[in-house]
Amino acid sequence: MAPPRQHSIIEYTTLAASTAREIANAGVPFLGSVASLTLAILKAVETVRANKEQCIQLVDEIHTVLCAIIGIYSIYPGDGGFSPSILRDIGGFMETLQKIYSVVKSQQAMGRIKQLFKQPDIKLRLESCKAEIEQSLEKFQIQAGIHTAIETSRVQRDAKQQHEELIALIAANPDLTNSERSSSGTRTTISHSGQSTVSLALLPARPQIFHGRESELQDVIDILTQDTPARIAILGPGGMGKTALATAALHHPDIITKYTERHFISCHATATCIDLISLLADHLGVEHGAYLAKRIARFLEYTPPTLLILDNFETPWETETRPEVEEFLSTVTAVAHVALVITMRGAERPAKVKWTRPFLLPLRPLQDGAALRTFFDIADDCHDEGLVTQVLQLTGNLPLAVSLMASIVSHEGCVKTLSRWNTEKTRLLSDGYDKGSSLEISLTLSLTSSRMTPEAQNLLSLLSILPDGLGQAELLHSKLPVSNILAAKSTLVQTSLAYVDTGKRLTVLPPIREYIRGVHPPSPAVKSALRRHYHEIIDMWHTLEAKYVSDRDSVTRISENFNNLQAIMSDALSAGCQDFRQSLHSALKLDQFAVFTDRVGQRLICSFDPYLPEWGTDSVYGVYLVLKIANVSPGEDNPELQADITRGNSYFEHASPSQKVNWYNALGRYYSWLDPTAAVHWYRQAISEGSAGETSSAVAADVLCRLGDILNDTGKHAAGKICAEEARKRAEDFGAMVTEASAIQIEARCCLALGDFRYAARDLDQAKELLIACGLQQSSRHTKLELIQAEVLLLKTEYAEARQLNVRMVETAEGWIEAVTARVNIALIDIQIGGEAGPIREEIERCRALFQGPLAFVGPGCIMMCDATLVDLQLREGNMQKEAKDKLEKYFVGSRRNDAEVEIFCLQRLADISLGLNKLEPTMGWAVIFLASALARQNRLASMEALRCLGAIFLVQEENDTALSLFEVARAGFFAMGVYRSHGHCLRGMAEVHQKRGDFTKARAYLMEARPLYERCQQRREIERLDANVRDMEEALMATLAQLQVPIGDPGAEEAGLNERGGGTGIRSPSAHAQFQL
Repeated sequence: MAPPRQHSIIEYTTLAASTAREIANAGVPFLGSVASLTLAILKAVETVRANKEQCIQLVDEIHTVLCAIIGIYSIYPGDGGFSPSILRDIGGFMETLQKIYSVVKSQQAMGRIKQLFKQPDIKLRLESCKAEIEQSLEKFQIQAGIHTAIETSRVQRDAKQQHEELIALIAANPDLTNSERSSSGTRTTISHSGQSTVSLALLPARPQIFHGRESELQDVIDILTQDTPARIAILGPGGMGKTALATAALHHPDIITKYTERHFISCHATATCIDLISLLADHLGVEHGAYLAKRIARFLEYTPPTLLILDNFETPWETETRPEVEEFLSTVTAVAHVALVITMRGAERPAKVKWTRPFLLPLRPLQDGAALRTFFDIADDCHDEGLVTQVLQLTGNLPLAVSLMASIVSHEGCVKTLSRWNTEKTRLLSDGYDKGSSLEISLTLSLTSSRMTPEAQNLLSLLSILPDGLGQAELLHSKLPVSNILAAKSTLVQTSLAYVDTGKRLTVLPPIREYIRGVHPPSPAVKSALRRHYHEIIDMWHTLEAKYVSDRDSVTRISENFNNLQAIMSDALSAGCQDFRQSLHSALKLDQFAVFTDRVGQRLICSFDPYLPEWGTDSVYGVYLVLKIANVSPGEDNPELQADITRGNSYFEHASPSQKVNWYNALGRYYSWLDPTAAVHWYRQAISEGSAGETSSAVAADVLCRLGDILNDTGKHAAGKICAEEARKRAEDFGAMVTEASAIQIEARCCLALGDFRYAARDLDQAKELLIACGLQQSSRHTKLELIQAEVLLLKTEYAEARQLNVRMVETAEGWIEAVTARVNIALIDIQIGGEAGPIREEIERCRALFQGPLAFVGPGCIMMCDATLVDLQLREGNMQKEAKDKLEKYFVGSRRNDAEVEIFCLQRLADISLGLNKLEPTMGWAVIFLASALARQNRLASMEALRCLGAIFLVQEENDTALSLFEVARAGFFAMGVYRSHGHCLRGMAEVHQKRGDFTKARAYLMEARPLYERCQQRREIERLDANVRDMEEALMATLAQLQVPIGDPGAEEAGLNERGGGTGIRSPSAHAQFQL
C-alpha cells in the first residue's frame, strides 16, 4: 500500500490532470497531450519499484506546473485560450513529460539485474527531467507575473495547499470546465473535491432535418409511452444518428405529455463512474456528499415521471469502472417511474439493467431515398442527380457523412466535391456562384449600414482572404491592428456579413469573400500581423515534429487554419512582402504539414519554383529540395525530378552530416516505389552519414524505421525486423515516443511475415500504449496499428474477429486511406465466409475507384490488391477460370520484387490444385515457385501454404507417402501459428491419404478433428463437404459390411470405426456435432 503522502500527491495530480483535460476540450493545443501523458505517468509510477521516491518527487513537480497552468488559464477572457508564448512553454513541458514516461516505462521493462547495472543512467535521466520541469515552472511563474495578479509564491506551496487552491479555483471559475469553454457539452464535476455546483443544462433543440428514422422513432415512442418501465439502448456505429433519434423522441408531443421531467445529459466527458454520478447530481440538483449514488436514486423516487437520456454512454461504460457504472445504472433503473434511454456506439448493452423487449435494433445506414431527401434539404435539389448519386455512394448513407457532404456540395458543387474527397477539410471556392447585380446591391446595402464601423470593415477585409475564417484565439492573440476587435466581430454578425459556425469560427461565405476582396482588400498591415501569428503556430508544430514529438492539439490547430495558412502564405510570396524569406520558410513547413496529414492534393510546393533560384545557396533551398523529392506521388518520375535530384546532389555535396542525412532519407523515400534496391542504398547511406556526424538518435531512428519498412515490403523480413529493433532502441533512448511506436509497428509487421503472430500482437499492444500516452488514441497512427491487428486475425483465419475490428475502423477511422483499406479487408473476409457475391463486388469496385481517383497517391499496390480480391471472388464462384488464371499471372509479374503481399496472394492461388486453374504439371511449377519465394522471403505462413499445396498435388499423383509427409509438416506449422482453415485443409488431406489406404479409423478421426477448425473460421462449404465425405465413407463401409454379413457390433465393425466408443448400438448421424468433437 502506498504511503499517505505518495497517495495524496498522486490523487492531487490526477485532479489537476483531469482539470487540464477539461480545459483542453476548448481546443487548447498541447494541453490534452499533457493531461494524457500525466495520467499515463501516474499509472506507471504507482507500480514502479526502483527510484520510487525520485519518481514521486517528479510527480509533485508536475502537479505544481499543472496548477500554475490552470491558474493562468482561469483569468483569460472569453474563448481566447493561451497566447503563442505560453503555448510554446506548454509544448516544451509536454516534451519533458514524454521523456519522463519513457524513463519510467523502461524501468518497468527491465529485470532486477539489468536495473542494477542501469541505475546510474536512470538516475541521471530522472535528474535531467527534474531540471527541465523546474525550468518549465520558472517560465510559468514569469507568465503568471506578466498576465495575472497571482503571486508567484502561489505555485511554490506544498501539494496539499495547491490542491485546495485548485479546488477553490474550480469552484470560483466554473467556466473552466463548463460547456461554453469546452466541447464536452456538459460540466464534469470532480467528485472527490468536496465541492459541487448545480448546472441546469438546457435541452438540445429538436433536429430540423430528420429523414429515414420514422420507424425507429415510433418504436422508441411506443416503448416510452407504455405502462411498464422503459429501458432503451439506442445502439449503432458513430455518426449513425443515435443522438438525433434520442433528441427527436425527447421533443415528441406524447413524451412531453407523459414526462414532467426530461433530462438530456451528454456523458462523453465522463472518465469514471464517479464522474458519471457527479454529472447526474449536477443536472438533477442533488447536493454532493457521501453516498451520492443512493441519494440520487432517493431523489428520483420523489420526482414526477422522469425521462433520463444519457448520450454517448459508451465513454463511462468502456472504462475499468464498468462494473460500478452498470451497478449505478441498475440503481437508477430501480425507480419504476424513471424512463431511461442511453445512446452508445457498438451493439452491446450494459449488464444489470432489464432492457425493454423487444430490443431496439442497432441503427443502420439510411435507405437511398432518405439519404437523398437529407442531401436535398441541405444542398437543395438543383444538382445533377447522377453526380449526387456518386457523392452519396461515397458516404455509404451514413447520416453524418451525408450531412457533411451535402454541406460541402451546397457551396462547391458535386464535381469539385468528388475530385477533392480525400481532403480533410475542403476549401470553399467561389467559382460557379452567382456574382450578379442583385448580390452586389445586397452587399453594398450591408456595407453602408449605419451599424458598420471602420474596425468591422478592416476585419471583414481580412476575412475575405481566409477560407477557414478566424477562431477566438486568432482574434485575441494575433495582435491584429483592429481596435475593439470583439465589437467588430459582433457588428459583422449583426449585419449578416459574417457568421459564427459550429466550430465557433467567424466565417464569411464565399460569394461575400470574393466581392469584398475585390472592393475592399485587406491592408498590408493587417495581413502582416496575421502572418506573424501564423509563423508562430507553424514554427511550434515544426519544432516538435523535428524532435519527433507529436501533439494532436497543435495538429488540430493548424488543420483548422490550413486553408487560411495557404492563402496568406501564397499572398505573401506573390506580393513580395517584407518578410518574404520567413514566409517562404513557413510555406515549406506548411507543405511538410500537408504531407504529414495526408493532404497530398493540397500541396503548394510546385508553385514555389519561381521564388527559389535566388536562394540557391541558402538553407531554404535545401529544405525545398528535400521536401519536393521526399514527398512525390508514388511511382512519379519525370525529367524535372531527375534534374532536381542532380541539383540536390550538388547542393548537399559539401553540406553538414545532418543535412546529408535528410537528403539521403529523401532519396530513399523517392525511390521506395520506383526502385526499392536504390531506396535501400540511400537509406543505408543516411545511416552511415548519421553515424559519422552529429545526427540525433531520433533522426537515425526515423531512417531505420523507413529502411526496415521497405526491407519488409520487399520480402527481407528478418533484416527489416533487425532495423526496426534498432530504431526502437534509439527512439526510446531519445524519448521520441511516436517514432518508437512506428518502429514497434514495423517490427510487428515483420513478425507477422515471419509467422510469429504472438509477438506481433504483443508489439502492437505496446505501440498502442505509447500512442495513448501521447493522446493519439484517435489518430490515423492508432488506426494503422488496428489495421495490422486485423491482419493478424485475418491471417489466422479468425474471420469473425477480423471482420468486427475492420467494421469498427470503417466507423471510426480519421483518414480515408485506413477506412477504405478496412472496407477492402471486409470484402475479402466476406468472400472467405460465403457472403453474397453482388454486394461484395460492388464494394470492391467502389474502393478501387477511390484508390484510382482521390486516393491515387497511396500507390498502385492497393489497386492491384482490389483486382486480386475480385479474382478471389471469381474463383469462389467457380467461373471464368482461364480469365482468373491470366489475371493472377499478370498481377504476379507486376508485383514481383515490389509488393510481397500481392505476390504471395497470387502464388498461393496459382499453386492450389483444387482451384482448377492449371493442369497438374504447371500447377506443380507454380507450387515450387511459391515455396522458393516463401523461403527466400523467410515468410513462414507462406512456406507452410506452399508445402500444403505441394501435398495436395502429390495426393492427386497418388504419391501418398510424400503427400502425407508434406501435410504433416504443414499441419505442425499451422498449429504452431494458430491458423485454423489451413490446419483443417491439412487434416482433410491426411484423411484422404488414409482413406485411400483403407484406414478408415484414422481418416474419420482426422475429419472429426478438422470440423471444429472449419467452424471456428466459418467455413460452411467446407463443413458441408466434410460431412458429405464422412457420410459417403460410412455408407460405403455399411454396404461392404452388409456384403460380408458383419454385424454392427462385431469386432470387424469396431476396426472399421463404425461402432460407438465403448460399444454403442450403431452409427450416429454424421451431421450430429457430438460425433465431431475434439
